Amino acid sequence: MDTNKLIQPSNSSICSVDLEGNFNYVNPAFSQVNGYSSEELRDKKFKDLLYPEDLISTAETFYQLLKGKELLNFETSNVHKDEFLRYISWTTYVVPDEEAVYAIGDDVTSQRLSEHTCILGFLMP
Repeated sequence: MDTNKLIQPSNSSICSVDLEGNFNYVNPAFSQVNGYSSEELRDKKFKDLLYPEDLISTAETFYQLLKGKELLNFETSNVHKDEFLRYISWTTYVVPDEEAVYAIGDDVTSQRLSEHTCILGFLMP
């Protein structure tokens, strides 16, 4: 089976990073959500895309993943190339033989913004 036929057209962001956080692979949806081409991402680490306030919690999550914990639906705030936030819900797993982390992410920005709008509407007089 040619997995590229499955991965390339996916609407979900799919990526692979090495254990240092360097990108090995990104599909077109990942590039679109983050605003960087696959070529630009080769010079970046996963942490470079994160909102600064998320760095520590994401590093802790990554450490848990490396210890073998399965991580489903953890969320990061990514800073798009144009400097706006995108909220991404991730499912990740490690392949120790390849020393790689594989991740599938869904953009949940519109849901988060709706939640924030509802909260603000409730709080405002």
